[in-house]
Amino acid sequence: MPLLTERTALAIRAYLLVFLVALVLLISLPFLIFGYFLEVVLDLASGESAWYRKQRESMVEGRRGTPDAEFAEMVGADADDARFVLAIREAMAASIGVPNESIQPQDRMADLWRMQGGIGWDVMPIVFRLEEMLGARIDSSTLQRFQLGPEFRRGDFGEFATSAVKLLVRERKPSSGADLGRDGGPPSRPA
Repeated sequence: MPLLTERTALAIRAYLLVFLVALVLLISLPFLIFGYFLEVVLDLASGESAWYRKQRESMVEGRRGTPDAEFAEMVGADADDARFVLAIREAMAASIGVPNESIQPQDRMADLWRMQGGIGWDVMPIVFRLEEMLGARIDSSTLQRFQLGPEFRRGDFGEFATSAVKLLVRERKPSSGADLGRDGGPPSRPA
């Protein structure tokens, strides 16, 4: 007769697994708690949360929202570009946690990027939204030129949105699943 039955061996393995999981949790718990409190202390010291709340309040409650049609007219977008400008506005609003109507053309880009919090200057939600609308990818060289442009970090949101449409949506081709390259066609791929 074997010393350990198969059932006993399974029970021992299960207890060892539970013990190891508990041990990992006990070891990592102090680090998780310390990390949380460090984040809270740094946030209080920097004042970012208070600044964000004040900025959000002034954007949402401190002024009248701008309807889509009025916004598109204010930035000078024609009928073709208006949907892209509004998509950029929608993506930015989602990334900073405010309603679309709260973002106005004169809002400073520095403030909008700062409102993204720890992310900071995250243009990818905007790019993903435009790619979805275009049905094509925006190639990395075009994206890099956009991120290096002066409108990206400074200026106002109206300038940012219109320059984004000019650069990222310059050539609108029907969706074929292809990337949008510098000339609007598929970028060349190395063999």
